[in-house]
Amino acid sequence: MRLSWFAFTPLALAISDMVIMRNYFGHHPPMASPLLLVGLVFSIAPLRIPSSQETQNVPEKISFKFAPAASLCFAYGLLVLMFFRADVTDLLSLRRLIEYHTARADTLVLLKDKDPATASQKERLEEPLDRHIVVLDNLNDWSSEKEPFVVLSPVKLDSNSLTLVAQSAVDSYSWLMGIADWFKQAIAKRPPGDRLELAGTYYLYAPR
Repeated sequence: MRLSWFAFTPLALAISDMVIMRNYFGHHPPMASPLLLVGLVFSIAPLRIPSSQETQNVPEKISFKFAPAASLCFAYGLLVLMFFRADVTDLLSLRRLIEYHTARADTLVLLKDKDPATASQKERLEEPLDRHIVVLDNLNDWSSEKEPFVVLSPVKLDSNSLTLVAQSAVDSYSWLMGIADWFKQAIAKRPPGDRLELAGTYYLYAPR
């Protein structure tokens, strides 16, 4: 059978996906293996198709035997995306707040006296929020020479030196989030602190 280079298109697509997501696969190289295997399987499949001489006496009919399996795979993938989106609702809401109302060079200030829970997760928040974060015991510890800065807090601050810039949108609590919370506690049994624990609403303040 003549080798068709077009059959290797799925493998080339998988490799290009690795290149596009190079930052992710750079941090997690083993995760690229399943992606390459999927591309390889879909590239090998066309090469196993019988030649025209072998299929002369085969009636031209499309088989839909694969439809139930394909539907189940699609439904499973859709459910995974839906539950993942529900599980990271608070983080996505906080990220939108930071991206829309701060500059890349701004320093994000967390106040330990107002929000010890978020302040304790400072190291884990810097990557998803893409901002430099500083934790202070209170606002008086900040030096005016280190501006520009913005203060992030889950509670409203009453200060003459700060003005409210924006607050994160409150996403409605859906049944998906309830199931995700139950799964983490009853099935996964994730210990406290194993993942980011964020407040539902955050306020962003800037100096006057």
